[in-house]
Amino acid sequence: MKETSLGEIVDRLRINLRVADIVVSDEDLKLIAEKGFLNSVLAFETAIRGGDASDRPEFAPKSTASTEADTRMAGHPIAGFGAGSRIRTEDPLGGDIVETVRQLRSGETSPLELLEASLARIESRNPSINAFANVRAEEARAEAKAAGEEFARGSIRGPLQGIPVAVKDIFDVEGMATKAGTIILGTETASRDATAVGRLKKAGAIIVGKTRLPEFSFSPGSNNDHYGPTRNPRDPERDSGGSSAGSAAAVADSMALAALGSDSGGSIRIPASFCGVFGWKPAYGWASLEGSVGLSWSLDTLGVLAKSVRDAELLASILADRGPMAETTAWKGSGTTSGRSLAGMRIAAIRGEGRGRPLADPDVLTSWATGLDALRDAGADVVDVEVEEFPALRAINGAILSMEAAALHRDLQAKRLSDYGEFARLGLLVGWAYGPADYLRARQSLGRLRADLSAKFPAVDLYCSPTMTSEATALGKPPKITFTAPFNALGWPAMSVPWGRGAKGLPVGLQLAAEPGGESAILEAAAALEARLP
Repeated sequence: MKETSLGEIVDRLRINLRVADIVVSDEDLKLIAEKGFLNSVLAFETAIRGGDASDRPEFAPKSTASTEADTRMAGHPIAGFGAGSRIRTEDPLGGDIVETVRQLRSGETSPLELLEASLARIESRNPSINAFANVRAEEARAEAKAAGEEFARGSIRGPLQGIPVAVKDIFDVEGMATKAGTIILGTETASRDATAVGRLKKAGAIIVGKTRLPEFSFSPGSNNDHYGPTRNPRDPERDSGGSSAGSAAAVADSMALAALGSDSGGSIRIPASFCGVFGWKPAYGWASLEGSVGLSWSLDTLGVLAKSVRDAELLASILADRGPMAETTAWKGSGTTSGRSLAGMRIAAIRGEGRGRPLADPDVLTSWATGLDALRDAGADVVDVEVEEFPALRAINGAILSMEAAALHRDLQAKRLSDYGEFARLGLLVGWAYGPADYLRARQSLGRLRADLSAKFPAVDLYCSPTMTSEATALGKPPKITFTAPFNALGWPAMSVPWGRGAKGLPVGLQLAAEPGGESAILEAAAALEARLP
């Protein structure tokens, strides 16, 4: 196959845009090339070179979602995986959900007191952090007052009763506008809740507000040309990561006890790592995205940002479309929540991609190594592996995302291209730089890579890597998605666990991933790490 040049890709982009009736200036086409946006197309050309044209294309896994939420949601036990949050202060928002629910039910605090603490924290910190796009203070106060009255009557509506939760501003909340980080969607308010928001409310959660994100979720950083970046609560000169930037920052800074996010290439795990919280991305199709502004039909995944493993597990159970997590997973560990045994679990530590060079900064790799030691200490068998499939999986993830986003944005790009901020405008146009058969070629390659990976590591329960290649990047510098994007391409569940600090003292994350059905193994290993946090 002839190698495609950058000039040929630019020519193809120009032709495809003309056919799609999208008028783009020569200056924008020049910027797309100069700023490196077409590097992903070149990487894709390399990834699929030599593929077999007879391979059957693999499309997005069929969701086994039911039309109803988990029927056992209301009876979900408060005790769960993990040792819980290690933050224990006088701050009413200092603990995790499970601990706070105990305080609410015992009368040590009230839903209204908790909400007022959240609102005060947002008022104080949001002007500098920029985590929230909108706050529903009065509605939340009325809901908190009602929750307190229910507690007084001994009425328990659900496991999140009285808990302030934030929502990424791609999800509809009744009575609020959904802007998705853009000026294009206007101010029309939603007439109903997104499915995930409705499930949180049914469980008793109080939606305190909607959080910031890069425009249309299109960046691994928080950069937004309309509303500005979300600053990292640990260091305001550093980024919170994207695209679920505001959700991670809100949880890390105790503005809310948990938050909804979404993940198409790492958008939950990236900010979780940078901000030092737990970021849980379930398997593709595991929870409904109905009522949200999407980016990529076959990659977008609903997930959560949380303060503890048990909070992540609780929220996932509430949001799940299919049956309770315990019934859809393969691993059944033993031990106690303060130190679970991982005996019999085999974990593949991703050391490289067969290229003979380190995949992350030295300080990140040093911190990750201590995490691997902790997993061994818990009884796991940790083996070093090289995953040569990762570069191709990253390239395919980027190609599928770009082509699906281009189809999704075609009408808006044709009518309102100038209303996009520069980063989103240039980046989203890249989807038109691919060839007419490239979507099917991407799907063919993905099926082959999935089969190769499963055949190479048949006895592996979990994969482990650093979540990110570095600590939080500087504001305006989107990070690499070396370790996160492959698991979106595969549709596998993954979690970022806060583990250690980098050279500048900022949080770094450790990523655990598994094939679908391995959710419980991820939670067991994350709980073992949480119990051994340095």
